[in-house]
Amino acid sequence: MKKHTNNVFKDDELDKTEVCAKFAHTTQHVALSDKTQTRELDYYNFDMIISVSHRVKSKKGVIFLVYIPL
Repeated sequence: MKKHTNNVFKDDELDKTEVCAKFAHTTQHVALSDKTQTRELDYYNFDMIISVSHRVKSKKGVIFLVYIPL
């Protein structure tokens, strides 16, 4: 998936600042019960989902696009 999203940006198909938002995701630390850990995750809008699904030429790509909850 990362390869396809990078190719969308490399080909200037979409602008990353318009289709991507970064969110912090905090979870319990696995090794230390009294600590938490935070990761930054990329969230993409529907334009990116459509672009990637057109690049992925497989059943998984089609299924991915069909089962997006609206």
